[in-house]
Amino acid sequence: MLKDDFKTFLEKEGKKFIDEGASKGFTVVNLDEMPKDLAEAIINSADERKEFRQAFEEVFFTFYPTIQPDQIEIAFKGEIVPLVKIKDVGGDHVGKLIRVKGIISRISDRIPVYTEVVFQCNICGYTTTPIPQTHPFYISLPYDKCCGKRDYSPVDTLSKKIDSQF
Repeated sequence: MLKDDFKTFLEKEGKKFIDEGASKGFTVVNLDEMPKDLAEAIINSADERKEFRQAFEEVFFTFYPTIQPDQIEIAFKGEIVPLVKIKDVGGDHVGKLIRVKGIISRISDRIPVYTEVVFQCNICGYTTTPIPQTHPFYISLPYDKCCGKRDYSPVDTLSKKIDSQF
């Protein structure tokens, strides 16, 4: 958890980010001007972006006590953010900060296909071991009988999937 590091950085150098657009309701954070470890944490983790937002709100209020910090939009920029072609955007980019380059000329669905699925019982909370999947259009349910109701939902964060186009 880097919230304290974010807060220390913002207290020292954050005023320039905050001043640029505070009166207009936005601020742009140039990740190239941050310490590399903090910038990479923001790029790779949605949880770290939430912690940055919380630290930002705490520091923002000390600079502008009359403006509500939750009304400020935060945008990120910088060469450190990976540049990805639109056609290459896939499941491995979910939850990460990326820059996108390309022109949209047509749209088609990209359907993730599960290779292994972990299920959780909606009744008792039992979590299964990963179950290999063999068919792209059908998800094999577990045969475990935790509470006997067989009311399962897939756990996306623990399941493995690949991008597929049908």
